[in-house]
Amino acid sequence: MDRPDSIQLLITEHRIDAGDATCLLPPRGRVVVEMLPEAERMGTVLLPEIVAGKFRPDVGVVLACGPDVSLKPGDTVCVRGYDGQWIDEFDAGYRTSNQVRIYGKASQFQGELQEVPWSEGIPLQIVQEGGELELTATHRNLVIRREPIVQREKGFLLPESAQYRTGLATIVSIGPQCDLVTEDGPARIGDRVCYDSRGEIDFAFGADPDLAIVPDVAINCVIRGGE
Repeated sequence: MDRPDSIQLLITEHRIDAGDATCLLPPRGRVVVEMLPEAERMGTVLLPEIVAGKFRPDVGVVLACGPDVSLKPGDTVCVRGYDGQWIDEFDAGYRTSNQVRIYGKASQFQGELQEVPWSEGIPLQIVQEGGELELTATHRNLVIRREPIVQREKGFLLPESAQYRTGLATIVSIGPQCDLVTEDGPARIGDRVCYDSRGEIDFAFGADPDLAIVPDVAINCVIRGGE
């Protein structure tokens, strides 16, 4: 049975009206995103407020964009978990109970302020039709669905610290600048790959924790045509 499309479930369950945020006017290269709500429960367990933030999906809705940004208000995006400027209890003519994050902000490097491109913090857009993933960054990235975590070996449950992934995955989406080419041609959606986990960006996609982003240099082998 196919796994449920958890991304689409996230989109349809929580609606955020970006039209209410017309007062927001970010400058060039900035993006304002309202995050989806924190999880209140995990299964039947009620999460305390101090813990709930750890289970917030890394998904939000664009409220406003500055010039030179290829997104638009209302777009659903996936963000890096710890990037951006975070604002709780946001109230600037537009009030929200959800956390707001601003991307494309300046960052200090060697004592000087330098601009961090918005696409560094927002590498993915979720296309509403079917919940498809579309890479927004100009980097040479791919979205992969990794093999599930190995929890048992020879019938025995492994301690959590010993559980692991096999290093195998399936390509879900390919960035426009991706340069992953084999003797049989460029990489394709649906190809299985062996990858180096040191380059992956992990996202919390609700019931689909196996999705990740990797640069094309992290792909060590493409597996095509076998069962």
